[in-house]
Amino acid sequence: AKYNSNSLGPHHVSVSIGTRCKNAPFWVRVVGDALLYVTLTEEEPGRWAGSFTLPMEGKYQLESNWLPCDGEGKSESKYQEFEVTESNKSSPIEGNDNDNLFPISAWVTSEKVKIADSETKIENKYLWANLDKVTQGKDMTPLTGANNSIVLKESVVKDESTFYSSFQHVSNYELVCWFGSKSAESIRAAFLALRPQTFGHQRPFKFHYYPSTNFATPDSAWDHDKKGTFRKCKHILISIDEPDEPLSQLEYKKQVTTFISHLLKAFDEENTFPAYVWMFTVNEPPIGTKNCHSPYLKKTTDHPCNDVLKDIFKASSFPPRVQLLDNTDISLPGKDQWIDDTFAAIALRIFVTVGKGVKMWRDAGISGGIKGVTTNGVLKPNFDLVPY
Repeated sequence: AKYNSNSLGPHHVSVSIGTRCKNAPFWVRVVGDALLYVTLTEEEPGRWAGSFTLPMEGKYQLESNWLPCDGEGKSESKYQEFEVTESNKSSPIEGNDNDNLFPISAWVTSEKVKIADSETKIENKYLWANLDKVTQGKDMTPLTGANNSIVLKESVVKDESTFYSSFQHVSNYELVCWFGSKSAESIRAAFLALRPQTFGHQRPFKFHYYPSTNFATPDSAWDHDKKGTFRKCKHILISIDEPDEPLSQLEYKKQVTTFISHLLKAFDEENTFPAYVWMFTVNEPPIGTKNCHSPYLKKTTDHPCNDVLKDIFKASSFPPRVQLLDNTDISLPGKDQWIDDTFAAIALRIFVTVGKGVKMWRDAGISGGIKGVTTNGVLKPNFDLVPY
């Protein structure tokens, strides 16, 4: 049956699973004029609960998807239609504004989005879009990422003047480094595709990729020179969605925390350069993953590795220069259906986060140069690039 509501939310969802099939893989999301994933938590065996807040008025369906008990075979989907009109527009969307770095955005049907460039052909069913711009009917600017993906500049850039005044000051000696598996490589490719449209004067030689598929022996495939040049990195962006082998949640937690601790020693703030470390959430769809098995945390319908990462950073003793970049608001709703658009939106976020780091360095009187790091006019010479 179809029902109407005058509230954006929160709307509550509960799921009960019979004892015969305790571990049936399933997910719930809202589809319609906008698209969002509903994260549920297992409150007790077989009983799951969660809530969602809609980003805007419109017509929607609550979509439930189930796989057979063993996780194999074709999924079954069920839909509950509903419509929200005359809503309380002040209701906040459940989302992730990453410490207010980014505007509140959501996946919105492209029919609701106004594009500034009328010559750009938009074939996407959904676009990651700034909700204020959508509801106000204002134009947004399309940027092209890798593999003809599309991201709207206003969906990520909150303040245009700050955006341009910060990232443009990245020096030739403040290298941005992607570390990780195919996911890190793909996000970097999206970043490099966006660069000429945003910061064409920033030369590509300062944006490096260091391949790795595990946290325990991360540099095992690097030669001596690559191990040394890695220590030049000033922004380290970590993404391993395709690990060598699956880990339990506890082992994943242990390896991630140990790896970051080693990074902090290798990039010692007192003796080298206060490099920023950004750990990215996993973009792999939760359904079917083999990683982060044997959960010690309460189970959710998010990726089990993301449950670990959020737990690590919730009670983190890491210094402020180590941060989690939570991209689950972008990655979860699409279930890997438009991964290139997901990577493009994440890549655009990197311009913002790196720009923020550069501004913080400059505000503290810190800059990197050919001879070393200068802090309030005092030069600290370069250290030897010895592999850590």
